[in-house]
Amino acid sequence: MWDFAYQAKNNQGELLSGSLSAEDVSAAVQALAGQGLEVVSIRRMDVVNEPSDTEQSAVETPAHDSARALLSEVIERRHVWLPVIESQLQELPPGPAQRAVERRVQRLSQTMTIEQFLQNADAVNLLPLLSSHERPAPTSHGMQAWLHRIYQHQQRRLRLGSRWSYPLLLAAIALALVGGWGAFILPIFREMFDEFGLRLPAPTRLVFWVSDQVTIYALRTLLVVAIGCAMVITFVRWWRSRALTNRIFGRLVAGTTENLRAMSRLTGTLAELLGLQLPLASALNFAGQASGHRYFADAATRAAESANENTAVNAIENTAEAGVPVDPTGRLPQSVVYALTAGQAGQPSVAVLRELAMIYGQIAQSRQDRSLGSLPVLGVVLVGLFVGFIVIALFMPLVSMVTSLA
Repeated sequence: MWDFAYQAKNNQGELLSGSLSAEDVSAAVQALAGQGLEVVSIRRMDVVNEPSDTEQSAVETPAHDSARALLSEVIERRHVWLPVIESQLQELPPGPAQRAVERRVQRLSQTMTIEQFLQNADAVNLLPLLSSHERPAPTSHGMQAWLHRIYQHQQRRLRLGSRWSYPLLLAAIALALVGGWGAFILPIFREMFDEFGLRLPAPTRLVFWVSDQVTIYALRTLLVVAIGCAMVITFVRWWRSRALTNRIFGRLVAGTTENLRAMSRLTGTLAELLGLQLPLASALNFAGQASGHRYFADAATRAAESANENTAVNAIENTAEAGVPVDPTGRLPQSVVYALTAGQAGQPSVAVLRELAMIYGQIAQSRQDRSLGSLPVLGVVLVGLFVGFIVIALFMPLVSMVTSLA
């Protein structure tokens, strides 16, 4: 059993507040309906003041249920468009990118819940097409633009792999050098240093220790590296799943590529959902899920709750005006908060949200391209430093010996 706080209107139109216990939200709504009350908002009492980071918002209203039903209907329309899209795939240039696009289109034909649909970037980008009630035409510019977009995205991923190939090749060469030196060259230096009884400096001892780990204890080293990589990957996924970087550093990391991509998906999805005439609170909730970023998803959820509360206040005052949404967390950029009131009569502006989505996406892409362009240079510098360190470490004892002899 859970405790729920609710606001509901009675038959006289008066707004009442209270609490009750029920198995879930649906049971609570049914219980209130049995008392002749129309639910305006309801939420679990353990998330009223501070929503849990491990759960989605518990806000459920009849309007939200209607929005889910509408969105489900729109999502099912993809089965009308996918056959035409599959026929258009044959016009793409053959190669790995085309085959990857085919696999992505096939995944869209599988059974998907609303949450799974929103978590798929390709599916969300289909919303402008799915919101149309007309039959698809082979010359649909929207369909061709969508196909072209994911094809270009796949080509960028292939180019990303090619850009990583050079640094990885350099790393493999460096590892081969370490193995070759450890097997043939370093033993000669070690024997010579032992004969002279030299006291080896720390860099030289470090080089010999690394050589032993790569040559003598190769299996143990491989196992330790594999376990270490698995632990690092697990930790990074755990860290990112909770958006701890944003929670710790706040606006200091607002302009990172990951955050820009999340904001591009959030604003783009929000614009399309509002274009479907979904209530603002429901659109914010769904767009937060589509962002794929827990930090901004929580901000969108809190903004949705604020919009619900403003709607309830307006209901008390018997006004038809929608409440001005705010971001209680202060996590959403000011441009997004402005777009939520930039339309007519203080309503959200779909056009501004679409422009913001495009701007965020372009900035994120340009930053990623610049970062990837620096990989080859960075790889050369790191390998050069690595080789230089080994050479200096090996000659430091020789210089010390020559100096002592002089």
